[in-house]
Amino acid sequence: MPRVRHYFENGQFVHITTRTRAGEFFLASDASKEIVVQTLRGYEGKGAYQVLTYVVMNNHFHMVVVVRDAKGVAEAIGRLKGVSSRRIGWLMGVRGPIWERRFDDNVIQSERELAQVIEYVHYNPVRAGLVDNPHAYPWSSAFEPEHVKGFSGQSVL
Repeated sequence: MPRVRHYFENGQFVHITTRTRAGEFFLASDASKEIVVQTLRGYEGKGAYQVLTYVVMNNHFHMVVVVRDAKGVAEAIGRLKGVSSRRIGWLMGVRGPIWERRFDDNVIQSERELAQVIEYVHYNPVRAGLVDNPHAYPWSSAFEPEHVKGFSGQSVL
């Protein structure tokens, strides 16, 4: 299958999702989830995107970002997946990539849609039956005390 080209513009709010290879539970351990969180935060620090919200599940993760460097976002996601794949693979004794090659992205068009997507992301562990409250799931930005800012800079939580 040919590679999908991702087109981003600076200032866009984007929901990004990526899954593990064949849906395997490579992220079931806390150590694997911590690697993903550290890596997505590390690449945030390089300036291509600002993370507004995220959740790391057993076989995928979601994040909502603000694009800061339109040309660098796809590369940053690729590197995030490559680095975390190597680290998790080493941890678990798995050879080869742990992620599917592709990632999905959806541009968020309004403040209302942003609030809906953030709620969707945060409620992933609740829908999966892992916790009763999204704030109780430690591998999510809902667990963190900071508030997510929307289009207008106002809190959307």
